Amino acid sequence: MDKEGLSTHALAKKCGVSQRSIVNILNQDTSPSLDNVEKIAAYFRLNLWHLIIPTLVDGTMNGDGVGSLIDSYQKYSPEGRAHISSVAEREAEYSTRNKK
Repeated sequence: MDKEGLSTHALAKKCGVSQRSIVNILNQDTSPSLDNVEKIAAYFRLNLWHLIIPTLVDGTMNGDGVGSLIDSYQKYSPEGRAHISSVAEREAEYSTRNKK
């Protein structure tokens, strides 16, 4: 948390999630809800998928593009793929709302 100069308490308050949720995410104790990840992403002005699949940009920018993305997706567990699908749906919904 030092990178942004925020305590877990301050980040939780700014994002609108519990401090316990922030601590659990940082310690990788539990899988966070998409709602909490969405709130945290919004605070940092990131797309939700930046936090769900942080290596996505690196993998798609190295020339392999879609092939790399598909390979990565296939390596995830069914639960992970379900999260990715939920994120994609939310991003599509968000994009549609913001174009109006």
